[in-house]
Amino acid sequence: MEYSLRGTCKRGKSGAVIVTNDNRPVALGYNGAPRRQPHCLEVGCKIGKDGSCIRAVHAEINSIINAAARGSATEGGEIFSTHRPCLRVCAPAIINAGLVRVVWALPYHTDGAEAEVIDMFRSAGILTQRVQERRLETLV
Repeated sequence: MEYSLRGTCKRGKSGAVIVTNDNRPVALGYNGAPRRQPHCLEVGCKIGKDGSCIRAVHAEINSIINAAARGSATEGGEIFSTHRPCLRVCAPAIINAGLVRVVWALPYHTDGAEAEVIDMFRSAGILTQRVQERRLETLV
């Protein structure tokens, strides 16, 4: 996903796009610091106890925030992400945003919780799909 190249965390770049059920883009997001805060590329990463960078907002969260900031509904939509959503923040936000399908290409590198995330999504009635990185490019 080319949009991930805008990511500003030194540890990795990720991107996400939310689309409606008729495949119309609603919002984009990439990982980076909150507005008016220094980016990892400028001052370095700030690593939390779980091994993830706490300076960067995840791409999935930024796409949900961008949809809300523009008044775009996410209910019934789908999210396509370069990485599997994290268990602690992104997966619950995706569920609460009313998204019905989650597609990703790469594992989330620090939590090792793929089975738990998939179980969480399935118990919420959300379809999940992991695809090859090239396949993700053709889906969005």
